[in-house]
Amino acid sequence: NQLVPIDYVQENEIKPENLQLLPTEMLHAVVRAIPRVGQELQKQNALAKLENAKFLVANIPFDKLAKAKDGEGVRGLVLKNNKIAEHAIFKQADMNAVLADLRKGQALSNAMAIAAEAVGMYYMAEIDDKLSEINLNISKIEDFQDSELKSKISSIISRAKHISTFSSETMQNDGERYRDLSTLSDLEGKAIQVLDQVNIMLTKIFEKQVLLDFLTYEQQTKEVNILLNYQIALLKVLEEISRLNYVLSKGEKSVPKAYSQFEAQLERSKNLSLGLKNWHGKHIKEYQIDLEHGRYRKVGLIDEVVANVKGIFNDDWRYEKITNSHVKLIAIQSKEIKQTSSPIKGIYADDIKLAIKDSQVYLLTD
Repeated sequence: NQLVPIDYVQENEIKPENLQLLPTEMLHAVVRAIPRVGQELQKQNALAKLENAKFLVANIPFDKLAKAKDGEGVRGLVLKNNKIAEHAIFKQADMNAVLADLRKGQALSNAMAIAAEAVGMYYMAEIDDKLSEINLNISKIEDFQDSELKSKISSIISRAKHISTFSSETMQNDGERYRDLSTLSDLEGKAIQVLDQVNIMLTKIFEKQVLLDFLTYEQQTKEVNILLNYQIALLKVLEEISRLNYVLSKGEKSVPKAYSQFEAQLERSKNLSLGLKNWHGKHIKEYQIDLEHGRYRKVGLIDEVVANVKGIFNDDWRYEKITNSHVKLIAIQSKEIKQTSSPIKGIYADDIKLAIKDSQVYLLTD
């Protein structure tokens, strides 16, 4: 237990926003994985300190653990001044004894396991919230022509949420975890297929060489808006799938590998936004669209002659009004995609702190 320093910390020394509550059953798991926590909790003076608004904090130096030379266990190193001060070897616990006390499927046999489970639960809850938000935004898209796209995206989100919702079961059971990783790979492929479909539909619109009459241009701008909303939603879904991939891997996958597909699709979508920007530029130039004043120059021989005559007395006669909604769409679509990649940090390469108070276990974040 020298690998897991344990200390008491005053409640006012911890910011409330840095305490992430974990499921109540985590206390038993922590005690099993880190016996010294149980020993401290049993001491009268420890209990008194906890009642006196103090947290019992276990600091699990996840990044200091390396494979033991004999290959049979995990060697833990405690470093001081970048030199090895202490070490110990942890080997697999007696599975029969552990399974008798812990939930089915997965035994938390050491501090590394409990740390990975705690971190996984926290980030999967965060991902679940993000997926719910994306799904809500999808439901608000008014698409009367192609509800199939919306249905496909909602189905992908629903299946991904099923994985993120049951984080406790998944993080404790390697069989479940690997099945979910396989499912995520499938969902990632499906999301990319739908994104390809959306991007092809977008490309067909802005790659046309013939300039559209203004009313058709206005209608297609609305269609582009729907497709862009789908594109943005799919990119966000792919990003959350990437996060899930990394979290569920428990560090077996690198961050770049987990995010590789998302990064590639984001770059491709950004390149498409340049084509869309040029498409709008051609029509803005042709119709002399004035976004600031919400108008465009009248076209057609008769309209232009009448407009020029009347325009001598009032310049407004030379222009037609554009609706505010159309002006906003043109302005938004003429810009490049702002979405950037923000890969999750290497959470399995940092020290992990668990705080315990009143039989509740918290993940202590920065």
